[in-house]
Amino acid sequence: MKPSSPTVILHIGTHKTGSTSIQQYLTENASKYAAHGVLWIKDSYNLPNLINRLASQIERKQLIQDCRRNLESLSKVSEMIIFSSEGFSGSPSKMYSNNADIVNFCQNLFKGYNVKVVVYLRRQDLFYESYYTQRIQEGYTETLEEFLSILPLNEIRWDEVLNNFTSAFGKENLIVRPYDRSILKGNDIVEDFLTIANLNHIDQERNTPAWTNQSYSLAALKIARTLNGTLSKEQQKTLRKILQKSNPKQPGDSFMILPRLRRIEMMQHYEAFNKSIADSFWSGNEHLSFDASTATEIDYVDNTNNEELIRVIFKVLLSLTSPNQ
Repeated sequence: MKPSSPTVILHIGTHKTGSTSIQQYLTENASKYAAHGVLWIKDSYNLPNLINRLASQIERKQLIQDCRRNLESLSKVSEMIIFSSEGFSGSPSKMYSNNADIVNFCQNLFKGYNVKVVVYLRRQDLFYESYYTQRIQEGYTETLEEFLSILPLNEIRWDEVLNNFTSAFGKENLIVRPYDRSILKGNDIVEDFLTIANLNHIDQERNTPAWTNQSYSLAALKIARTLNGTLSKEQQKTLRKILQKSNPKQPGDSFMILPRLRRIEMMQHYEAFNKSIADSFWSGNEHLSFDASTATEIDYVDNTNNEELIRVIFKVLLSLTSPNQ
């Protein structure tokens, strides 16, 4: 490590763990942190996509050289540099099979720097439900069964993602947190991130970011899945904005999508892998957040009915006729 090199915070997600809220907050407050020698690299969000598009080793080597030149320049005026993208953990559509490739790139990019890898993990059953909801919001039309045939239940191995980063940067440089709001500092992902990065003293009057990734209510999710196949891409985007505004998932909502037997099967499959993660990185309540026994107590309950669906449609129609829409 270079004597004068700043600490690099490499936040790798994973997906569906509030990364957008962290990135939005850092973007809105970049100048405030820069005044304290902390630089947020906003373009780092797109770096994993760029890595995935470069097939040739020559192109990747050139990208590493270009990035390192920029990193060396920034190192002269900073004490900490933050990179953040859930893409650094890999692609969920590929079951994170490209993780090792991205880790290798990061290892070469940050060679000689003091790197702290920050990762949040969501229990696999809850990840699947959130990711399915996201796909519907993006315009897909698959049923849950079709979704599970595309992305099988038993192939999300967080332990393999962690093993790759451990091999590259050392276990002592991994900060692994369960994505469980009851455990997060202040029950908030941004506050938790700032705390573990030792940055919570800079913005003591922090406000919640103005924009976060808004999810649908269960009834809105059903309507979107039904309509997506009949709409153009632009119409899908319009519908998404309307449903997010008129029929969002409320803070207290906790609807479940996976049937109970599927959840049991899934969590039994991951039990040993998750226990290994918990034993290596967590204790107390953190350890219990991935406990399979708590996951299998949850059952699928669909409380939506025709009246609820009609209310959602009515709100959509009101949004379409509103002069402020």
